[in-house]
Amino acid sequence: MSTPNKKWHKGEDIVRFEPQDLALTKSNPVIRVAFEKTWCIRFCEKIQGWSFQLTKEFALNFTRLDVKVGEFSFPVLDVTISATTEIPLEGEQLFKGMTLDIINYNDFLKPKCRNKENGAILQREYLFEYYSNIINVTSRYLTCEGRFGRFYQCHIRLLTHFTSKIPLSLPFYLFRSINKMADKF
Repeated sequence: MSTPNKKWHKGEDIVRFEPQDLALTKSNPVIRVAFEKTWCIRFCEKIQGWSFQLTKEFALNFTRLDVKVGEFSFPVLDVTISATTEIPLEGEQLFKGMTLDIINYNDFLKPKCRNKENGAILQREYLFEYYSNIINVTSRYLTCEGRFGRFYQCHIRLLTHFTSKIPLSLPFYLFRSINKMADKF
């Protein structure tokens, strides 16, 4: 596991983790099973020992639909992400910013926090510990969110996927995430 980098943000410190091994995922049986059932364990295995230089070159040369890394040029689409990660292109094509119905996340919240006027941001303490661990790992591997004291509706959406409640097309989600980061970059 890599060392966290702290970055100041007006809301709170942002801690960035870049997982370099599967210790966090495999050490917790709940997380391990959730990742195995959704094909994500292979994705995590493939990104172990990632190269900072290759990641930087990818980010600098990504043009929303393709990328050139060294002498190689290849398309970056949900279908190519699916083929590369071995994660099936099955499930709903949803992404961040899509509003969730309260029914989608009440099961994950402690009874005293249910049916509140929950907005897009929720406190981590609202979640049952069982689900908090899954959100913690998906935050590190998939959303790159560094504020671990809170979570967003996109984390609940990923949680519904990892608990097999509502399957999500993870390659589509990753494709949209890469494009969103490219737009900001």
